[in-house]
Amino acid sequence: LIDLPLLDFGTPALAPMQALKAHLVLAKGQLRLSDLSALVAGGRLSGATAFNPRGKAPHWSADLKFAGVNLDGWIQGLKKDGQAPNDKARSYMTGTLNATVALEGEGRSVAEILGSANGRLRARVANGELSQLVTEAAGLDVAQALGMLIKGDEPLKLNCAQIDAVVVDGVVKSRHAVFDNADSTL
Repeated sequence: LIDLPLLDFGTPALAPMQALKAHLVLAKGQLRLSDLSALVAGGRLSGATAFNPRGKAPHWSADLKFAGVNLDGWIQGLKKDGQAPNDKARSYMTGTLNATVALEGEGRSVAEILGSANGRLRARVANGELSQLVTEAAGLDVAQALGMLIKGDEPLKLNCAQIDAVVVDGVVKSRHAVFDNADSTL
């Protein structure tokens, strides 16, 4: 049984996980973490992952669920550094993340495993906001994006933010993706 009060990833980009628990089993050369659970930025991570080094190439799989995770509280890179005084948007994106990820891949390095990954991911952000600067940049409206840099960025309430995607040979292909706010719909 693994029972860690804190798992720090050693990078300021991600907030640490707390109360990480899992059953660790090594059997017939396969390493498996089952009954995985952790507290992540006000939400919860659960699921299982396995690594089997036997065969032609090592095989990795993961089946994970994120529920109620504070997006900008977990992914620190979403927060704005050195925010301008007239910026009202404190982060590029906020909200509560609910997601499922089912992936598997093979390889002798993380790059090979991710490059061969296949599976599915679904994510939805509730009660979120998206920076108007990001909205304008995503819509390729350079003039309005420049205006946001001068005037200051503002958060726009997300009416809908979700993605349903498949991963084929390491490439994420959206089946359905929507980001909708008062300014734009992507």
